[in-house]
Amino acid sequence: PKITSKVIDRLPAYRTQLGAWPVVNKDEFEQWLQGADESIAALTARFPYLINTITSYLDSIGEIVHLPQPAKIFVSPQFLCGDIIGKVLAPHEFPCAVFNTHTPTQDGHVTNADLCRVFGEDRASLVRQVLIDVGI
Repeated sequence: PKITSKVIDRLPAYRTQLGAWPVVNKDEFEQWLQGADESIAALTARFPYLINTITSYLDSIGEIVHLPQPAKIFVSPQFLCGDIIGKVLAPHEFPCAVFNTHTPTQDGHVTNADLCRVFGEDRASLVRQVLIDVGI
């Protein structure tokens, strides 16, 4: 519990450091964990299994979202749930036939153009991959 409270205390700064795309792979998260605090680094060096234990605990209490396959960590659950999945489920963001019979597109399917419009061209492919990773 002391270790996880230290990690939880440092997560807001890490989220800020990551900026607009708070998604990392498992290796990047492990490196951050080991660099977050000297006592964490010492314990995880001595007991490497603690990295998985800490990651699993943070996921279970909703501080992060850990997708084991592929090994991705959403350092901000709000980003995944609100900024990505929330927008995908919002009928006003995707005016397709499923939600709105007045402006049908592609038989009710969200297109790449829709993703680019809502998330921007630079993020559309990243969002598409996230949606695939979470099974949407």
